[in-house]
Amino acid sequence: MLKPRWASRPQLAALAAILVSALPAAAQLSGKWETIAPFPEPHEEMFGATANGKMYVFGGFIPFWKVAGVVYEYDPTTN
Repeated sequence: MLKPRWASRPQLAALAAILVSALPAAAQLSGKWETIAPFPEPHEEMFGATANGKMYVFGGFIPFWKVAGVVYEYDPTTN
């Protein structure tokens, strides 16, 4: 198996540790769990992103691997 010259397992582990330690302190704090608005419809293999304090969830599959083609927006300030 060919390995890139620039990355070995110990180097990748060190890089991951550096990246995690660079997260803001708020992201590393253990907070209190709370119940928020339920997700509208369950789908498989969705992906998400955040922007301007909101969370967006895209795509996904419904039963029998049909594309859902949806976009959900969650605003934590209004739940």
